[in-house]
Amino acid sequence: PAAPPVGTVSPAGQEGADFASAATGSTEEWVQLRRRIAATPGVERVDVVQLAPGRARLRITHRLGPDRLRQAMAPLGVEVEAPPPAAAPSR
Repeated sequence: PAAPPVGTVSPAGQEGADFASAATGSTEEWVQLRRRIAATPGVERVDVVQLAPGRARLRITHRLGPDRLRQAMAPLGVEVEAPPPAAAPSR
């Protein structure tokens, strides 16, 4: 199934996706971090968007809701980005 659009704001229990970033060290440390993210209850999928020396940008598909995702990722050192502001309705 196709992943939801990034920044999808969904209540807990419904699938959403958000961008996040994390510091990375060695390849082994990165693999361990990715496993810990993927093992977090409610996380459905972890995709690497960009991998640069010392930093990874991720797309996390989850069923937690944005606030619970931030709370779950903080102890792992993963910073969940705020979703883009919703476009104002045109008149």
